[in-house]
Formats: sequence, C-alpha cells, structure tokens
Amino acid sequence: MSSRNDLSDVMTMFREHNEMVLKEEHISCFQVNWENKPDIIKRIVEILNIGLDSMVFVDDSPVEVESVKCM
Repeated sequence: MSSRNDLSDVMTMFREHNEMVLKEEHISCFQVNWENKPDIIKRIVEILNIGLDSMVFVDDSPVEVESVKCM
C-alpha cells in the first residue's frame, strides 16, 4: 500500500474505523510517507521481491496516475 499521508492517521483508520473493508492484515507492505508515488512503488517492488508487472495502481489523483504511467 502506498499512501501520501501520515502513518499514524492511516493506521488509525485501519484499526478504528468500523466500516473499513480492508484490514491491516490484508496489506502486504505499508509505505506511508510524503515521497513521490513512483519512488514508493519501486520500494514496494523491492521489498516484496516482485516485478512492476505484478503491481496494481489505483489513485483518485490524475497527477499521481500520470506520474506512475511514466515509470
């Protein structure tokens, strides 16, 4: 999971928001920080030892989507 956010806020949502469908244990890798998405995704690929072709990227920001397309 890649999120441009504060880790404490993200973990609070996972742990305390009753309507959250995804749970903390469903996430293989948390990368929550303010770095750019392509760098974060590259780090996740390295941590999980998978290829970029195994990643799925979904974001509500067209700017973030375009930055990842350019990887």
